[in-house]
Amino acid sequence: MEDGGTPHDPPPSTGPGIQTRTGGGQDPSLRLLLIPPPIHVEDPEQPPPESILLDPFGYLSDRTNATTAGCRRSRRSGRRILVTFWAATPPRVSCFTVHCPGLEPSAFGDIPKRERHYAENIRYFVYQAGTRNRPPSLKRVRTPPGLVLYSNDAVLLRCRDRDTFFLAALRRRRSSRTGGWSTRLMNVESPQDFMHFTPNKVIAIGGERGHPMCVRNIIVLQGYIKYFEMDKNFRPCSDAECTGTVAVGWVAATKNMKASNVGSESSWEEDSTVKLYEVPVDSPAYAEMLPDLQQGQDAELTLKRVHAAYPALSLHDGDVVYIMHMPDHLEDRASVIVVDMRSKTLKGVADFGSGRPLGYGFTYIQSGISKHLGSWSTSR
Repeated sequence: MEDGGTPHDPPPSTGPGIQTRTGGGQDPSLRLLLIPPPIHVEDPEQPPPESILLDPFGYLSDRTNATTAGCRRSRRSGRRILVTFWAATPPRVSCFTVHCPGLEPSAFGDIPKRERHYAENIRYFVYQAGTRNRPPSLKRVRTPPGLVLYSNDAVLLRCRDRDTFFLAALRRRRSSRTGGWSTRLMNVESPQDFMHFTPNKVIAIGGERGHPMCVRNIIVLQGYIKYFEMDKNFRPCSDAECTGTVAVGWVAATKNMKASNVGSESSWEEDSTVKLYEVPVDSPAYAEMLPDLQQGQDAELTLKRVHAAYPALSLHDGDVVYIMHMPDHLEDRASVIVVDMRSKTLKGVADFGSGRPLGYGFTYIQSGISKHLGSWSTSR
């Protein structure tokens, strides 16, 4: 994760009401920093869910729990940084919070991130969940002069047998045991193989068209690569005054491939296909949370009018996919719905949004860290 602070801790601010460069009004970045974290008090502390939907952008809060870990922010300063995870049962979205005692919110250059974007003067920290015999820990990653870590050029490699980790970046590698960086040559078959891209996951899917991340998702689960895609279904227009086609609704499909077959001649195996516009909303509670889906008093309520985006396959249930429903893209509120691809049913609905603008960044990612968050707290 990243802390968007400055190289040296600035003097405390006189208050959060700083001015923009144009004068007048609160700095938009500070306004986002002051939004409180969406901590769900209704979620039980134990046991945490096997996997979660995690907001990759952190919040500022001095609240702590058994997952809290801290370390010094810099060599020159004895001041500390604390990181805490707040696990929520999906489809609720979990979050993490950051607290720097003695540091005003205005001292942060940007929202803390789970290694997403690059910015100047960033400090990198690695959070490690606790075990039954060891509390959670937070370590600062010190980068050598001249080395810039772009999130898409770096990966964290855990070595459980040696109780250490490697932070591997293009051109360099850092060991948590020695604290030093090393450089190794990486060979590629051709210059074309080394072209720079910035996707989260890359694999050959096949087909003639490509879709952005907002309608696709892919994970590795129990030895299989699981791929999800949804697309709009169209039919010919039946109105005499209408020409062309009209949208019927979303169709979602999943495919599987053994991870060991990647690179071989094996092809994808069809798994499930669901016409979302035929999935009924049977629960009155779900219907109340999705009022914009109603098409009339007598019509059966379905997901036909769902504004679907940002699918996320569950990391612990191979039949479940989480989909964001955002009826108004100008609003900062949405819903997360749970669809069971096997039974073709709606399994849950939760509100999503904390006041931050929704878009390609302010959504969620899947994470399995939740299954480790309860180990230390339950052993005390």
